[in-house]
Amino acid sequence: MDIKNFVLENEAGVRKNKRLYKILDFLSVTLFLLLVAVLLNLGDLFKLIPPLEPYVGLSPDIPLLYIRYDTIILFFICAIVTYAGLYLYRRYRSKIYIWAGRTPPKDENSFDIMERLHPELKDRLRTAYDNLDDNNIIAADLKQHVSKDIEGISGKELTNKKKIRAGLVAVAFCGIILLAIFFTGFTSPLDPASAVTERLPSFAVDRPDVDPDNSTTVNESASSTAVGTPPISEDPGVEIDVTLPPGSGFGPGELLNESDNKTFEPSKYYPPESLSSTHFYDTLPEGYADLIKDYFQKLAETS
Repeated sequence: MDIKNFVLENEAGVRKNKRLYKILDFLSVTLFLLLVAVLLNLGDLFKLIPPLEPYVGLSPDIPLLYIRYDTIILFFICAIVTYAGLYLYRRYRSKIYIWAGRTPPKDENSFDIMERLHPELKDRLRTAYDNLDDNNIIAADLKQHVSKDIEGISGKELTNKKKIRAGLVAVAFCGIILLAIFFTGFTSPLDPASAVTERLPSFAVDRPDVDPDNSTTVNESASSTAVGTPPISEDPGVEIDVTLPPGSGFGPGELLNESDNKTFEPSKYYPPESLSSTHFYDTLPEGYADLIKDYFQKLAETS
């Protein structure tokens, strides 16, 4: 058997196997981190980030699957973390093993793997390959014996089947659980966003307080007029001066002039679902039921 072709084929197989190992490691770790993040409901933390808040809880229109936007963002975050972690591990692997008091694993090439699997080729295969161009008696005899020894040896022996099997099992396990979650729409009851805002109030998002009874915004410092609340007379028939003092407010002409100078700025895109109100009240405000009904009745007659 030709020694040169044998070695080159083995080297190509080893490189292909290493790429496969890296892909399986990346997928298994990424899916595991994503599974943990979904079970811990870490996607709700995006509520604390204003640009991402409207997308929390919503999902794209994908048939049979309920994958939320925050889950998609979590996947990319897990992928970036996994890539960075594996890169740092491979780069500083020797130092990590030495720090842990263990011997660093050797990065084997095709010669190392073949000689480990076939001890009779130890040092002989490498020496024969290095002396392919030599035609002396010793080199020729070595190449002849090595050529006979490598007959019947398959390059498939270089594949670490246990490592590939373990990677496939990890990817399949995490993938099946994630698909079940996406298919059923399961949502964890955990609320990490509330826990963060309780421990770190600075992360809380300012929202207007809503009174569920009156459906109005409660703001004690707000005022309906520019000069404060007008006085209310307790004595019937007494006239009160409610005119604004000179210089307060703006006339219609001034408002129009200011509006003409402003340029139109389109609003940012948000999913239509996120613009719907989070509160719905099926009862009309107390004391205004007849007024609201009469308004909509007249609106329907004139339209």
